[in-house]
Amino acid sequence: MKIQLAALFFCLSAVCALSQEHFVISNSGGVFSSPNGTLEWTLGEISTETYQKNFGFLTQGFHQTFDEESSTTNGITVYPIPAQDFLFIKTPVAENYQIEIFNLHGVRMIHGQVSSDPINNIHQMDVQSLGAALYQLRVRNISTGKSAAFKIIIL
Repeated sequence: MKIQLAALFFCLSAVCALSQEHFVISNSGGVFSSPNGTLEWTLGEISTETYQKNFGFLTQGFHQTFDEESSTTNGITVYPIPAQDFLFIKTPVAENYQIEIFNLHGVRMIHGQVSSDPINNIHQMDVQSLGAALYQLRVRNISTGKSAAFKIIIL
């Protein structure tokens, strides 16, 4: 009986932990950008750091910028958000990029290398195979190693 209660408690704890949402209610914050990086802050949040290595990056905290129509990081713009059939990725220069889309469990759903259109630096990505959900898109410039991450919604 004790084992069954312990198992039930463990299952309920796991469900509660997975269903929690983090958000910040704040009236102050800011963004500072330079060629070397970007600093975003929210008054009241203790710490948010991003660690980046050649194999990827890790962002701590829950301060994540999100725009409902498009999102821009490191000169890369992704639109439309939310997307239904196609996602467009506009890059600052026409170079080769590695693109990966992860689900919320960290499973890589789409990956590959693309070259931007040399005239307008836009890549069109077919996302019809993805289910309706929230995903993370990572775009990395292969020659410079600079990367950007975006939250995207697929309808």
